Amino acid sequence: MQKSYLDENLKTVESEGYIPKDAGNLLVNGRQRKAFSRIVLRKRSPEWLRAHLDEPVADGFFDFHLEEEVDENILQGVLREIGLFKLRPRICR
Repeated sequence: MQKSYLDENLKTVESEGYIPKDAGNLLVNGRQRKAFSRIVLRKRSPEWLRAHLDEPVADGFFDFHLEEEVDENILQGVLREIGLFKLRPRICR
């Protein structure tokens, strides 16, 4: 069974100002223009998370770190909800 990193990674993203959206399935930070799904936070190591928290985001984009398939309309809805509707969602796996 794969180790769950969810609790540790949730503490990290919450301390960085990420807030839950999409019924808590995504942790989002508009200032950093990034989001991480709970599945990614559960499966990926704290070292992986730190590296991706520190990565720059391309101009005009909002990075969604996901493992699961998500309809782009949902991602656009999240961007509208946080006032960043002009950005394009980019799915990072």
